[in-house]
Amino acid sequence: MTSTDSNPDSPRSYGGPGDSSGEGPVEMKVAACFLDAGLEPTVVMASMTESMRLFDHQFQATYRVERGAIGHVSPGLPSGVGGWGQSEHRGNRLLVSGVPLAPGGSLTSVLNAIVASNYQDAASMLQCLDGVFAAVFWDALHHRLVAVTDAFGVQPLYMLRAGRSLLLASELRAMCASGLVRVELDAAGWGQFFTVGNTLGNATLLAGISRVPPATILEYDPRTDHLASRTYWNFPDGKPDITAIDRLPSGEIVDLLRHDVRRYAALTDSSTLLLSGGFDSRILLSVLRREGLPSRSLVLSHANEAEGADGRFAMRIARHSGLAYSFVPTRSDYYSSPSYADYLVQNEVATPSLYLFIPQLAERITPDMHAIWDGLFPGFTLNEAGYPADSFQSFLRHKSLAADSPQWTAMARVFAPGVYADMRHGFEESFRREVDGYPDDADGVWRFTFRNRGRHRIAPNPVKVFANHVLPFTPGSSRRYWEVVSRIAAPLRNAHGVYLRILHEHFPEALEVPFISQGRIVSAAPWTSLRAFRTAAPDLVRQLLGSRLPRRYFDWAPSAIRDVVVANAEVDHPDLNHDGVHGVIRSERTDAVTEAARSVLFYWQAWRWVMEGSRDRLQPQPAEILGERA
Repeated sequence: MTSTDSNPDSPRSYGGPGDSSGEGPVEMKVAACFLDAGLEPTVVMASMTESMRLFDHQFQATYRVERGAIGHVSPGLPSGVGGWGQSEHRGNRLLVSGVPLAPGGSLTSVLNAIVASNYQDAASMLQCLDGVFAAVFWDALHHRLVAVTDAFGVQPLYMLRAGRSLLLASELRAMCASGLVRVELDAAGWGQFFTVGNTLGNATLLAGISRVPPATILEYDPRTDHLASRTYWNFPDGKPDITAIDRLPSGEIVDLLRHDVRRYAALTDSSTLLLSGGFDSRILLSVLRREGLPSRSLVLSHANEAEGADGRFAMRIARHSGLAYSFVPTRSDYYSSPSYADYLVQNEVATPSLYLFIPQLAERITPDMHAIWDGLFPGFTLNEAGYPADSFQSFLRHKSLAADSPQWTAMARVFAPGVYADMRHGFEESFRREVDGYPDDADGVWRFTFRNRGRHRIAPNPVKVFANHVLPFTPGSSRRYWEVVSRIAAPLRNAHGVYLRILHEHFPEALEVPFISQGRIVSAAPWTSLRAFRTAAPDLVRQLLGSRLPRRYFDWAPSAIRDVVVANAEVDHPDLNHDGVHGVIRSERTDAVTEAARSVLFYWQAWRWVMEGSRDRLQPQPAEILGERA
């Protein structure tokens, strides 16, 4: 993609094919490469961007720079949505993935000022942005590249530094497509994935590749191959001083959320709220309605939890608030569908997604929505960590990480002895290193949970999956908001205390419909109204009876995709325990260890195929979709 400016002093944005409006679409994926002599950067960059282009409505572009190339993949949204696009000024070029928030005024104006500046000023201005984003800026006059990650490092930006080569990309798949990176597992990263459900710190699942840390500015001079890195903001680490619920700054929290909502709303002409029966969703709905937004919502049924109370409560609060909604029923066969295979590719197998209900949303999020409101950024801002959290020892006990646990036993069965040992040692060492910077108490576990589980497990849905089609809006992603909520002592978050205080003081009408949290029905105590009691009573009775007379209300159909991936696993791959894998494939047992081994093998093999670009191998045949297994 090339173009010229009629006015060289005016920054310009470019739209997609056929777009002549002058306002470009959002660049949701970015990449940069600077290579050793003998390799053509634009060819490598074309391969990298092509690997990140997953749908027909997306398009890619590559730009040559001195001794390298940069590129992007756009979701092809209408030109009026977002409006910042990729921009160019006298050879300077700015590419942005994610959704940044300007400190004041128009985001487009701020980014136009950045692209017209030099690399030093660009770095200074980019670090002032809030929101979830990663930016790549090329200074044509000074021949410098600048890359900046958001304050929390939630928008992915991966890096390879090898010899005199530097690669940056929004997706790991692009690293493999470059031809410089082999598809080899990172043992510590996989140990983390299989034990706590996500990677830790800046680790990835791909050997040799790290994630660019939060709040980081990279400056690279390709002429000298000098790469400098600095941090522009540190996550609050002081001891929380709000230790009594009556000192909770609920008004300031609500005002900060409303400020985020107004900044996001200025970026689109249409938006959809992803509405659940939980607390984050209810607070966000209340804030949005206070601002006169949005016009519609999407409700996903969660049929295998509390008999679908999540979806039922979401529909009730939508009706109560006068908000239109579309209801997505639970599909028992979803994990045998092509949609789930697409989800695995978009998610890059970054999370253990099998039989979790939330991936179903991906197939219902389409470009015509333009933007979605996806809860409070990205979980755990006002909530407890979700498990016994008074120390890191209690965290490990909750995860059942003993050497003889079903999970570790399954991993020993699937992986070659040396690989298994590296995974276990890698996890233990990385866990100790990661928690070393936190106090060993409930507040330390809460911070650790956000900065790891929030960044690596909750965030991938909006920033890696939904962003293929829409702008993901995540209120609560400003530094000021986190400087406030991090002052709240962890015990105040127990029993939903912070949520209920905010709702009671600012949105009491939202308490008239109960909540569903961690599989249990919750309401303000005492009951806020007779209406709330009558609304919740049938569900509470069912929940009580269910605890005394357990019965299966809903279950997922066995995944044909898992079956086909396991059946076609690369049994002779050096990562694997040949005899153990053969036993897993042939076994008809359904005990905990065997089922865990099947899932371990599934994730490893699916990940390899995604990294290799073998998307079609994840697709089950029609007979397998119907469950007609040989």
